[in-house]
Amino acid sequence: MKIEIKGKEYPLVYNIRTMMVFEGLRNKAFGITTVTDWLFLVYSSILAANKDLEYTLDEFIDDYMDDIHLEALQPYIDWLRGQMQVSQQFVDKDEED
Repeated sequence: MKIEIKGKEYPLVYNIRTMMVFEGLRNKAFGITTVTDWLFLVYSSILAANKDLEYTLDEFIDDYMDDIHLEALQPYIDWLRGQMQVSQQFVDKDEED
């Protein structure tokens, strides 16, 4: 999955680095319980995939957190939700073994 930032496409990832970035930004253990958490997860997945990208949280908020652009994040949220479900299947399988 890719997202356009300032006219250029950047990949998103969902992995341990994504969770670590999320926890650092939110100052809480990883868990998605609010809309704000979803937005921070999208931002974290951008940063995790693009370590050298200079894109601040304030820029992300300015670009996406209004009524017009919030809907633009839905495909990324849906993709992340799918990635989380796939990861959970591996956890569930390990617990069965």
